[in-house]
Amino acid sequence: MCHPGLINSIIHYIIIPAKECCVQPYLVSFSALRETVLVASCPDMDDCLNNYLYPSALGDSFCKSPDKVNMKFPANVCIFTGYFSRMDKSKKEGRYKRIVTQLENLLTKTNDPVARMATIAAVLSNKFDYFFWCGFYVAHGDMMIVGPYQGPVACQVLQGTGVCLASVTQNKSIVVPDVHQFPGHIACDSRSNSEIVIPVRHPDGRIMAVLDVDSASLNSFDETDRSFLEIITALVYRPI
Repeated sequence: MCHPGLINSIIHYIIIPAKECCVQPYLVSFSALRETVLVASCPDMDDCLNNYLYPSALGDSFCKSPDKVNMKFPANVCIFTGYFSRMDKSKKEGRYKRIVTQLENLLTKTNDPVARMATIAAVLSNKFDYFFWCGFYVAHGDMMIVGPYQGPVACQVLQGTGVCLASVTQNKSIVVPDVHQFPGHIACDSRSNSEIVIPVRHPDGRIMAVLDVDSASLNSFDETDRSFLEIITALVYRPI
């Protein structure tokens, strides 16, 4: 059985020879892509994946012989493509609590919402590896225009459909386990697989913007993310 400590928070390729046990894996980091390669061995691949990875996060899978991957393994190799996030609830809550405290201390220099959004996006993006894209869209009539963000190039304007506009229309936070199943989803980046959108409210209750976070994994966001991100977005218009 593979040891859970061997699984990183983000894994792009899991290369698992069918023989031997998951004893001495090799982790190779590709920092530019924010990806990790885990090279390991596991006698029962299904047991390994079902116990230590979220099955819903699995992407496409295929098998190759060792010579096809330019590595020497004693058996055939299966490569699972996709991102896999694993953070237990208590660890995630603890991290969010520290982030809230950090942001409360940082957001004291100005009331400017753009400066605060930029700071929030930077902190969140650097604290959570599975936040593939993290930023804000600002409401402008019937459309939304991109604000401060971290990650790949964003859609500059959103109009008509999509999770961000649905959040504004429905006046609530929306957690999307699989963006490909969300009607009218706007794919600014095809690598995005799950998403969470949180309204940013003015003290008078109006929705001024949304915080949009995307992940390359399926089913990355839960109620812990929702509840803490709502606390964090409330800081955008908090008086000094």
